[in-house]
Amino acid sequence: MRQVVANLRDGSIEVREVPAPVGRPGFVLVRNTFSLISAGTEGATLQLGRKNPFGKALARPEQALKLIELARAQGPLTAYQVAQRALDMPVALGYSCAGVVEAVGADCQGLQPGQRVACAGQGCASHADFVSVPRRLCVPIPDAV
Repeated sequence: MRQVVANLRDGSIEVREVPAPVGRPGFVLVRNTFSLISAGTEGATLQLGRKNPFGKALARPEQALKLIELARAQGPLTAYQVAQRALDMPVALGYSCAGVVEAVGADCQGLQPGQRVACAGQGCASHADFVSVPRRLCVPIPDAV
């Protein structure tokens, strides 16, 4: 399955092959047909990735403070390693999409496979072939739309 991801180390974007999500209770598995790219929100994520380490710290002071606290508690080497791992983790882009329900988990009343839905949510309604979205962030699209 393909998914659009950002690299926070350098701000690059790529389409990667990743494992497809699996169904689970309380979630809806959706085959995407459309996803919305936000120039503001997603552009800010990419701009953050293009900043030098000092610029990243200034842009996200709450995370910089967490690293400082970690350095105090566990040492600077541990804090450095944690920061490097975070920068190497690909970030799924997107938070708004529409598609067709493939499967519904337990506790997902009101939706059924084949139904068109709109979905929202950072980290779940991403730019990907398939997404797994909490039921509360998924609504049916009327036939007339």
